[in-house]
Amino acid sequence: MLDNKMVIDQIDLYKLVGTPEYISVTQEEYDLIQKKDPTAIYIISDTPGRMYIGDNLLEKEKPKNTYLLGPSNQFGEYILYLNHPDDWVDHLLEISRYSNPQQAIDALNKFNRVGSHVDSALQTFNLIVCYIQSEITLHELLIGIISLFGYRDDIRLQQVIERATTYDVTRNSRDFSPLMREEIPSWKNDENYLFTYYSDLYDVIVKHNHFKGREFHVDPEELNLSNVINDIIKVIIELIIPPR
Repeated sequence: MLDNKMVIDQIDLYKLVGTPEYISVTQEEYDLIQKKDPTAIYIISDTPGRMYIGDNLLEKEKPKNTYLLGPSNQFGEYILYLNHPDDWVDHLLEISRYSNPQQAIDALNKFNRVGSHVDSALQTFNLIVCYIQSEITLHELLIGIISLFGYRDDIRLQQVIERATTYDVTRNSRDFSPLMREEIPSWKNDENYLFTYYSDLYDVIVKHNHFKGREFHVDPEELNLSNVINDIIKVIIELIIPPR
């Protein structure tokens, strides 16, 4: 059970002795039921994947994309697939084919450790490795990530660089000054939404404690950054709507 009593990720078996009753309702119909059967499972028909047991939401952890390797119909050829879960269904998408099994295995491991096969994500992985190894500063990491996702030559990125420079971002390569840490959340109010990218990406780095954990200080060939890069991509996607 989770601490939140209104959201659960498992069903108490003692409540479900025998076969539980499954009731299909819309979210509106469910909300109108004043006294819900604590042993019944309510399936919300207009929101695929959402279910309740009595008053409690059954929360299903969203599965991550994973990469799988399999043989093709042609002898000696291997196919790399992306397994993309969508609600309750898995979708296998062919990514590439290899005649060399070691190359196929290397690509499989790399994509799973990055969490993506997209070039911008692969390069983001390399940038983070450089930051972990103190080869670039935190500011260079953030600007580098924004550049990789299509803003390298955008004049608005230069505006972000100019403002950050006023805080002497080169003095401490691992973090920003106390003043900048205090003021950077307010950057999200700027009309130039690349300031929001910069601030939100900084939050991702803080969330992962600037990669100080032991799990980040391993050989790059063994480093798994899939969760970090997933967080970074979420930041990019959430702001992709504003017009350029």
